[in-house]
Amino acid sequence: SAPIALPSPYFGTAKIPHLLVQSGKTGYVYLLNRDNLGGMGQGPSGSDKVLQRLGPYGGVWDGMAAWPGDGGYVYIPSVERLSDNLRFFKYGEKAGEPTLSLAATSAESPAFGSGAPIVTSNGATSGTALLWMTWCPESSCKGANLRAYSAVPSSGSPAPLWERPIGIAAKFSRPDASNGHVYVGNREGDIFA
Repeated sequence: SAPIALPSPYFGTAKIPHLLVQSGKTGYVYLLNRDNLGGMGQGPSGSDKVLQRLGPYGGVWDGMAAWPGDGGYVYIPSVERLSDNLRFFKYGEKAGEPTLSLAATSAESPAFGSGAPIVTSNGATSGTALLWMTWCPESSCKGANLRAYSAVPSSGSPAPLWERPIGIAAKFSRPDASNGHVYVGNREGDIFA
C-alpha cells in the first residue's frame, strides 16, 4: 500500500517528531521514523529497525488515512479475504516512544476492491471528523456503497453512520472531498456527490 506521513506536531514526540505508517500485502503495520527509516534486518538480532511492527492483519492493497484530532488515529482497510476488516489504530506514547494500538475493528468485512478511506473534518476539532470509504460487499464490487463512520470509535466495533449505494464500484476507488461535498465515481461511468 502507499505509505502515509503522519502530520507533525499531532503525531510524534520531541525525540521522534516525524512519523510514517506503512503496510502491505503481508498484513504487517509498520510505524517508522521518517528521519531514520532504519532498514530491513538492521535491528537487534537481525530484526527490522522500526519503531513498531503490529500484526499480521489482513493484506492492504490500497491506502490508509489519518486524523490528528482526539489524540490521533490511523485507519487501515485490509482486504485479504480471510481477514477483511477496517481497523482503527489509536496513536499514543509509551516511555517517550510513539506507538499505535488497535482501537476498533469493523464487524463487517470490506471485500477485495474496496477503496482507501479519507477523512473530512474541521481541522483537528473534536467531533467534526468523518471517515469515508467505498465499500464493496464482494470482489466484483457489485452493490457497492459509499460509507461514513465516526472517526473516533465509541466501541470496539465501529458501525457506519451513513451509507448510500453507488452501483458497481471501480476497484480500490477512493472518494474525494471539497467544499462540503464528497465525490465518488463508479465503474458504470457515474459520479455521485
